[in-house]
Amino acid sequence: MSTSRFKFPRRVRIHGGECGAVARALHHEAQEDALMTYEWAFLSQADLGKAPGSTIERKQMSTKTTLKRIALVAVSALGFGLMSSVAPASAANPTTWSVGTATANVAVVGQLSTISVPVTITTTAGSDDTATVSLVPQSWPTGSAVDAAADMNRGTGTGIAAGGSFGSATGSWNAAATGTGSATLTMSGVAVADYPLSATARFTFTPDVAGSYTFAVIKDLDSDGVADSGESISYLTVTAVTSPATGVAMSQQLAGNGTISGGSGLWVRINATDAAAALTRLDSSKLVVVTVPSGLTLAGINSGSGSTTSLSGVTNTTYGIAASSFNSSGYAWLNFTSATAGSYTVSANVSGQTAVSTLALVYESAAGTISTCSASAGTAGNPDGSNVPAASLALVGSGNVTATTDAVISSAQTSTSVTVCSGTDSAVVPVTITDNAQGSIFGSTTGLAQTVAVTVGLAASNAAAVNGSAGKATGSVTIPHGALGRTISNTTATGTYRSFQVTTTAAFTITGAAASATSGSMKITPATAVRVVNGGSITLTAEYDNNFGAPVVGRAVTAQITAGRNLQATATNLITDADGKVSFTVTDAAPTSTTATSTVTFGNGAATGNTVTITWVAALSATTMTTSPSATTAATAVQALDLGAISTSGTASSGRDTISATVTDANGVGIAGMPVTLTLPADVSLYTGSTLIAYTDSTGVASWSVFTTKAGTYAFTFTGGGLTKTSYGKWTGGSARVVSVTAGTTVGDITPITIKAADAYGNGVGTTALTVSTDGGYFQGAALSSTINTDVNGEIRLILVGNGTVTATGTATQMYSAAGISTGTTAATGFPAGVATASATVSGAVSAASTSADAAADAAAEAIDAANAATDAANLAAE
Repeated sequence: MSTSRFKFPRRVRIHGGECGAVARALHHEAQEDALMTYEWAFLSQADLGKAPGSTIERKQMSTKTTLKRIALVAVSALGFGLMSSVAPASAANPTTWSVGTATANVAVVGQLSTISVPVTITTTAGSDDTATVSLVPQSWPTGSAVDAAADMNRGTGTGIAAGGSFGSATGSWNAAATGTGSATLTMSGVAVADYPLSATARFTFTPDVAGSYTFAVIKDLDSDGVADSGESISYLTVTAVTSPATGVAMSQQLAGNGTISGGSGLWVRINATDAAAALTRLDSSKLVVVTVPSGLTLAGINSGSGSTTSLSGVTNTTYGIAASSFNSSGYAWLNFTSATAGSYTVSANVSGQTAVSTLALVYESAAGTISTCSASAGTAGNPDGSNVPAASLALVGSGNVTATTDAVISSAQTSTSVTVCSGTDSAVVPVTITDNAQGSIFGSTTGLAQTVAVTVGLAASNAAAVNGSAGKATGSVTIPHGALGRTISNTTATGTYRSFQVTTTAAFTITGAAASATSGSMKITPATAVRVVNGGSITLTAEYDNNFGAPVVGRAVTAQITAGRNLQATATNLITDADGKVSFTVTDAAPTSTTATSTVTFGNGAATGNTVTITWVAALSATTMTTSPSATTAATAVQALDLGAISTSGTASSGRDTISATVTDANGVGIAGMPVTLTLPADVSLYTGSTLIAYTDSTGVASWSVFTTKAGTYAFTFTGGGLTKTSYGKWTGGSARVVSVTAGTTVGDITPITIKAADAYGNGVGTTALTVSTDGGYFQGAALSSTINTDVNGEIRLILVGNGTVTATGTATQMYSAAGISTGTTAATGFPAGVATASATVSGAVSAASTSADAAADAAAEAIDAANAATDAANLAAE
């Protein structure tokens, strides 16, 4: 049984079973007075929120028409639940605003419950305006005192800007207050481009009886706390329960191992769960009991806002957490530290309940030293030294190096990888992540910090890296976080983007920023300067990327021949596809024109790099072609250019190499825009962005990025300008990963043994020092145990005389891994596990002396057999 505060329009009355007629009448009122008139009409008591002037009628309703009220709530919710956008009659300027769907946290009897009501405002005015949302109890459980707006409290509202240029658009809620169910947002009157503005009103109440509480959410145009004609209304029902907590859930919002050498410990988010394992809240009669094992210390507790409460001596004991230590959503945060490396298991349960949850926390000694990341000018990807700073605190993202201090990422991004560098292989280093009081990582608005241990790999794995980690051992930590969008407080005049900090050798900030199509980049293929035969055609492709390098999809752009031959008076309109690309074909309609060039301009994108120059020629011809690699006949293939070792750090393309062809005219001057076709050998691949047909740059050079996973010598054929050249290049095996020992076919007491050191792709790796030994027999020309280097094929070939087990061992540091994993027996995804020791056993060898003795004995036996046979024959004849 519940009590209702419904009051009906004076000209609408319920008589007996006429609930359907009432519902229809109320529905008409929801349609703005359709087919009826009234003195005032809304699903609300006339004096609701002002004075209890109709208490008698309300009580009659409460005791006689419960079922009719339920029907009316359902019907009126249909009629009034749709949010409308209308201008308030009292507004100082025309404003459009709407109220979204209200939500509430888990309601527990005796605990404060929070109701959130989102509001979206769009304005075109130049002066301030207001928007008021009112929350009024409509029905409540029998015996509850929550029966009027005076039982509600106005919380501190929040505002978040969205869309537009933002500028100075702000929304300021009136201060939190008790005994009121109305909240008013004052918005600044600025340009429409600075809107929309999304803000959230917050209300609280304390349920005193278990059951359902229904609230009317009013778009209060006249700010009087009462639902009037023309004001939209929706309903929210909150069901309060008594003592629902039966279990506990614990998790690390930022995964990783902690450090024992100082730092900020590990944070664990903890919450109560109900019988269905869903998030719930404690009531005042229960505690969450945390069992802290020996060696681990509970150093602090945070309720999601305000400062962290420091604790002392909470180790090898239990600790009780009351409902007041959790935030309104039901979460609390616990900080654990340890002075001894190891794994520790934390357990927790609700007092009086048997269900126990556990969480393992690991701590390491992080005594390694972090160094800056840098790359030298002249390396691929950093030709002039400007793309990679001289001393970066870390690498942020996939190869994007931060400035010396800060980094910017897309505000839509929800996970960021941070890579640190060290001068020491396999070092464990400390990295601290701080949430900047915005709750993007941990969910607490206090600004929690956590130090994680990061294990770096081997510097040799990054020998060919061009992102700033060359020559350094690197390790990464992945940081999940909420989108780093704009925020606005009740007092901030301009919005700022969310951020968090990372501390390596020093602290730097990672901040969100909006993606911009106009401040991004443009890449035109096949080139920005091309040569085409008179009367021919060419298709140009422009890729539009935003300022974070992501494709701009669905953008209206233009392409136009703006100068020279085949001039266009009107631009061609194009729309970028799913890859951010558009294509534009130019066909020469004036092959006999004396104008030698055409200029094509792509619009609505980057201001630079958006033009292509087409040079129309009688023929595509050149006088000379030189190539790199430069070995140009099969006879000199053995002298092919050494393209280096295959990369086994991450992917083979990480160690890509550049090959090129240069075409010149009769005067030795490079010809720009000449198409050159590359014939690619089997087992060699083009890196992303390279195409088989490349156009020469301003110096006459066409280039390609190529890579392979198979060591060997390869022939590259270049064709362009009427010329064809073939040249040769070779790749060698990468870092040693797997040692193997193979025994050949035994002949007598001689067995050939092949020992190989292979990289992650199975290629032999030369000059790898291996310790080789046998526990039986002996090696021809080698000691029973010695260190031998592999040959150019990555092999050691030996002859074992006799039987024995041959073992070959490489050091752990030799067994370089893929993706920076330094443990010799751990495999990276897609690669074999590192094998540092291998062996083969020979057991069937027989010595030559033994073979000769056996042969002599066999011959003697045969001779005796023959003599016996002769004797037998003679005896038989005598008889």
